[in-house]
This record gives sequence, structure tokens and C-alpha cells, in this order.
Amino acid sequence: GSGSRRGRRLARCRCESEKQRDDVSGGGGGERTSTSSPSSSGSGSGMGNLPPEVRTADLLLFSGGNLPSRRRLLLGTSLASATALGANFLGITSTLLGLDGGQLARKYRLDTLYAVKGFRRSLDLENGFTFVFPSDWLADQTLYRRYARRVEQMNALDPPPLKNRKRASGPGDEPVAAYGPPGSTGELNVSVIAAPIEPGFTLQKLGTPGQAGQLILDSFIAPSSQQDKTAELISARETRDENDTAYYLLEYAVRSASKGWRRRNLAVYGTNPDSGLLYTLNVQCPEEQFERLRPKLTQIATSFQILL
Repeated sequence: GSGSRRGRRLARCRCESEKQRDDVSGGGGGERTSTSSPSSSGSGSGMGNLPPEVRTADLLLFSGGNLPSRRRLLLGTSLASATALGANFLGITSTLLGLDGGQLARKYRLDTLYAVKGFRRSLDLENGFTFVFPSDWLADQTLYRRYARRVEQMNALDPPPLKNRKRASGPGDEPVAAYGPPGSTGELNVSVIAAPIEPGFTLQKLGTPGQAGQLILDSFIAPSSQQDKTAELISARETRDENDTAYYLLEYAVRSASKGWRRRNLAVYGTNPDSGLLYTLNVQCPEEQFERLRPKLTQIATSFQILL
């Protein structure tokens, strides 16, 4: 039966092993040299069930004639890990980058490639700003097509000087970046506008954050000429980043009586004297959804940074 055949096979292997050891030691009269063998108590590959007298030849028989190379095993594991990280396989990379709260990913801007803690990074080196947005939000394709056409119209072989580049690239009242959830009506989104300013302009020239916020609402958001719209400033404060760049962060509500919509906004304002630009990041949300989404929207707003 199969049991007897297996017994004869093992016996034959043991005989061959004994003969090989006799040949190595110089024949039957000399003392045999000790040879190392895998431990009978080892785990993995099922070797722990083999009798202790079973040596290398028997192990080769049980493993199909090939024992895995340690170097090959380590190399294969390393390649598999690198492939998983590079492709974000099953979200492994995003998970690893989020283990330290995303600090390393933010430092090296890896979150431009991988979602970290549910957010991706928008990085605009040409306009000089960055911020994070929810990883499931999509870029406004219409906006980017218009922006690409404007860039193509510029002479790529003779780019304008740094301080004049925005004046050459078109008006500053259209967003240079915009994102929103797929399939939405457009009421929930984040956008950034970069507009030229006069030399020497600073946010402080508009007054305190509260004074500047009220001026912006009265002059641009809901001016007296638009009687259908009303705006209320809820909060205003100043923040600074690690480069000591000042930002005004505003929260305000806007309502339209005739159209029936009510929205809540988080807006961030900042300037870059080197490029001569005023930046406005605006996060807009239907008022009935705002409190539920406040943590996420606040993270978008507070992540905005001007690149100096």
C-alpha cells in the first residue's frame, strides 16, 4: 500500500544519507564528523513533525527537491513590499503614511500622491500655494482646461519675470484651483484665487481681522447694490505659519432671499510680497450641512499655506 511505499522511500533516503556521510568521513573505520541538521522542533514548512533522524536528503524530498534561498526569500519580500508601497496596494501606503499623524507625508509632500488620513494635497508651485482637500473630491475639469489654455497662450520659451507672471497670465478673479465631491450640485467646494496687488499691500492695511472681514462682506460678498443677498460675519481671527506669514481666517453666512439658498463659508486671505499676489481660499457649504462637515472643512481652510 501507500504506507509501505513511503516507508521504503524513507529507508532508501536514510541509507543514501548514511552512505554519503561515510564517504565524507573517509570510510567505515574512521570517526564520523558531525553535521548540522534542521531542528526537529522548528516551526514553519511543517518540519516539526519529522523524526529527528531525518536529514537534509529527506528534507529535500519533503520540500519537492528545493529549499528556498534566504537571500532570495528576503529579496522577494522586499520587492513585494516596494510594489505594494509604490502602487498603494489595498491602501497600504496611505495607512503607513498616516501612522505618525501624516507628519512625514506632509514634510516631504507625499500626500500629493497618496491620501493621508482621508486627505490629498493640492500643490501649485507656479502660483505658490498649497492646501489639503478630501481625497474623494475631484478637481474642476472645466476650470483646469481654461487655465491650461491661458498657459499655452504664454510664450513658454520666454517666461515673464517672477514678480510679473500673474499679470501676464490673465485676470485674478477666476480660481486657479477648485475641488468638490463628485456628483454634487457645486454648492460644496473649495477654490483658490490668486490676484495681483499693489506693492507694499498687507492684510493689516485692511484693519483687524474683524474689520477686514466686515469690509469684504460689505464690498464684495453682499454689497448694498445686491439687495437680494445678506451676509453675516460670524468669526474672524489671524493665524501665522512657520514662516511667520499672516493669514486672516473668516467664517461667514450668506443668504439669498429670492433663490432660497443659505450657505456657510470659511475664507482664508494671505499675501506674498515677493510675487505681488493676494490669495483667497474659500470653502463653501450648504448651511444645513456645515456643522456636520465643520471638522473637515476647517482642516481644509487651516491647511492653506503660501509658499515663499
